Amino acid sequence: MESIQRFVDGKIEGLVAGASVAFLAGYFTQNMQLCMLIFAAATALVAIVTVPGWGWYNKHKTEWLPNRPAEPEK
Repeated sequence: MESIQRFVDGKIEGLVAGASVAFLAGYFTQNMQLCMLIFAAATALVAIVTVPGWGWYNKHKTEWLPNRPAEPEK
């Protein structure tokens, strides 16, 4: 479980770093569009790094019980 927490922490730090860079770039250039563009690019980059890893979480699948037949109403 600890390795999963470290894996997710790295992604959160990437988002915070992207938000910080976007804010500073937008503040110093006084350009809100640049701020949003940099933040969107950082978010997309983190998503690209994160999304392919979903198979890693499904290594140990949960075996569910089969459905019970519906009981007739009385």
